[in-house]
Amino acid sequence: MDFQVVGELCEQVDVEIDHVSADKMHDTDDVYDVLTSEFPESDIAIPPKENLYVDDAHNAKRMSNLVAYFALGPKLHSRDFENQQQEMMLAASILNRFTQLGMSESYRAA
Repeated sequence: MDFQVVGELCEQVDVEIDHVSADKMHDTDDVYDVLTSEFPESDIAIPPKENLYVDDAHNAKRMSNLVAYFALGPKLHSRDFENQQQEMMLAASILNRFTQLGMSESYRAA
């Protein structure tokens, strides 16, 4: 039912929205679908629920948040300092690749 409330709130917005944030209670495909349809160009940031899994059935914007969350995570998993360094390098590499994939190609036209 959250998506219905979110939809009603979105209908009241009459300005351009660049970024939408919500708490993990709103991490559902229905909410992402409503937000994506109302604000197609906006960034949507909703942290995933703890008991969530990644599969192909999720909304595309939700999947990108899930992959980034699970790849980077809120904490380091390794106990050894050298392994933590490698984990951080891997996470930074993944984040840089996501950033690179999301950047538009620009060039001088004149």
